Amino acid sequence: MPQSQPNPSPLSIQELLDRCIDFLSASHVDLRSCSLVARSWVHISQSHLFRSPQLTAQRPGADTTQLTLSAILTSSPHLIHHVRQLHIPFHISRSAPLALDKLCMIKYTHLEEISIHINWRVYVPELLRPSVLSLPTLRWLKLHLSEGRQFLDTVPLFKNLSPTIQHLDLIVGPWEEPETPLRTSESSMVPPPIRLKSLRLELLAEPYDYRGRPMPPLDISVLAPFDVSELKALQLSRLNSVPWHTLPRAKIEILDVVLLEEAMDLSSFPKLTTLRITIPEALKESFRLVLATIPPSSRIRTIVIGIESWPLDEAECSPLDEHLGCLPLSGPVVIEFEIPFPQNEATEEILQSLFPRVVSQTRFRMSYVLLGDVETAKWKMSANWWREQVASL
Repeated sequence: MPQSQPNPSPLSIQELLDRCIDFLSASHVDLRSCSLVARSWVHISQSHLFRSPQLTAQRPGADTTQLTLSAILTSSPHLIHHVRQLHIPFHISRSAPLALDKLCMIKYTHLEEISIHINWRVYVPELLRPSVLSLPTLRWLKLHLSEGRQFLDTVPLFKNLSPTIQHLDLIVGPWEEPETPLRTSESSMVPPPIRLKSLRLELLAEPYDYRGRPMPPLDISVLAPFDVSELKALQLSRLNSVPWHTLPRAKIEILDVVLLEEAMDLSSFPKLTTLRITIPEALKESFRLVLATIPPSSRIRTIVIGIESWPLDEAECSPLDEHLGCLPLSGPVVIEFEIPFPQNEATEEILQSLFPRVVSQTRFRMSYVLLGDVETAKWKMSANWWREQVASL
């Protein structure tokens, strides 16, 4: 009796090879080694190596790295189409303008994301060519400013932005005069609106200044020409006061907030499906009040709860368990805890004992993510979670 032949793989040899090399995408050493194995390995290895070149301003020789990258892309233009993400750091250096100028002069064909990180007080428009921000392939713009006043320096760039940008990440440090709201200068040249799908806004400062005075409220007009009227995803962190009335709450589907003292009414988000909320230690009662605003008609299917301290107090978890168990949601609902400590085999058992009401209901599925005990790990987790959510829009 003839033996049956095994079913052929639905993937070609090249596709199988591509998937294998995909697993090595985080290791540049392995990717460089793969590119030397055979000609058929070169293309996929190069696509990972040049997809998101990392240029760190704080690292010694960063200018040389930028010049080297621009030289490689100029001498080997076939590599340019691999570049999807570009991180541009600004810092004080004699060669910085030259290095950045060469990097920005390259005609990128598939660039989707630009990340601009400004660590020192430099005048941005003189260093960054507007053409790199007006590419028709751009989808994501990230601005990371160590000082709030640097935001005003970036405003002239906004009139040259590509209208195809859909996602904006704005991370801003403190500014010198907290009593003065951060505003753009008035101009007669108003660029066309850029309609955002997602907005991530974070302040790298305490909500109060050194005198105990509250920081000024967020003024949405500073984001012009960005239009938030069609926003589907919103992440807000460390804002003392949020002008909810200026945001399209009725259209937001993904909401990620750090709960401060201000109450939040979730009934004003009828399309909300994913809620991620971080609870400061002193505001657990406020979180329960926020949960109480979820209406029976809510579409929420995922609730991610960020916990800033461990272990949890059983006395405090009991009322939270009761509130979660009484949510008027018609499942299935995923409730995920983000826990700031390293791997522990007893984590699941501890959570189940602290939240028995949630565990007992089949409409809830409880899970957890361990962030580690380093602040950077929590920040990266938040950024990665946000990217995964926004990618689905």
